[in-house]
Amino acid sequence: MPHESGLVSLVGPIFALQKLRQEVSDEPIALRLAALFGERVKDFVSASEKLQVVCEKVEQKYETTESEEDLICYAQAKADLARAKLGQEDYEAAIENAIVALDVSGEISRLEECRLSAHLTAGLGYYYSGNMDESLEMFKAALNESSENPDVVCLLSQVLWAKGGNEERDVAREQLFTWLVFISSFIIENC
Repeated sequence: MPHESGLVSLVGPIFALQKLRQEVSDEPIALRLAALFGERVKDFVSASEKLQVVCEKVEQKYETTESEEDLICYAQAKADLARAKLGQEDYEAAIENAIVALDVSGEISRLEECRLSAHLTAGLGYYYSGNMDESLEMFKAALNESSENPDVVCLLSQVLWAKGGNEERDVAREQLFTWLVFISSFIIENC
C-alpha cells in the first residue's frame, strides 16, 4: 500500500509538469524541470536531450545579456547534463560537462551545490573510466567544498581503496574511522 501512495503522490506533479510544457514547451525552465524529472526516473537519454537544448538556449542568452543569472542557469544546466551523461554511462561527456560547470561557476557563492555535484560527477566519471588519479582529485575537491560530508567521505574512501596501494588504503581506513568515531559520538550525545 505505501508504494501506491507514493505513486499517487507523483500524479499531480506529472500532470502539472505536462501542462507547463504544453504552455511553454521551449522555455529552458520547463525543459530543465522535465529533464530533472526524467533523471529522477532514470530516463537519462530523454533528460540528456532536454538538457542539451537548455544548455544551448541559456548559453545563447548569456552571450547576449552577460548577466550573472544566465551564467548561473548555464552552470546548473551543465552540471545537470553531466549527471545525465553519467547515468547513460557516457563518462567522457559527463566529465566534459562537469568541468565546464566547474569552470563557469567559478567563485559564485550561490553555486556551491552545483560545484559539489560537478566535482562528484567528474570524480565518478574519471573513476569509471579508470583514471583514478583524476578521480581522487575531484573527490578531494568535493570533500573540501562539502565540509567533509559523510557521503563524499565514503565515495573518496571507495576510490582510495580501489586505487589499490597500501598508502591509499590506509588513508581510506583513516577517513572512514574518523567518520565512524564522529557518528558514534554524535549518537551517544543525542540518545
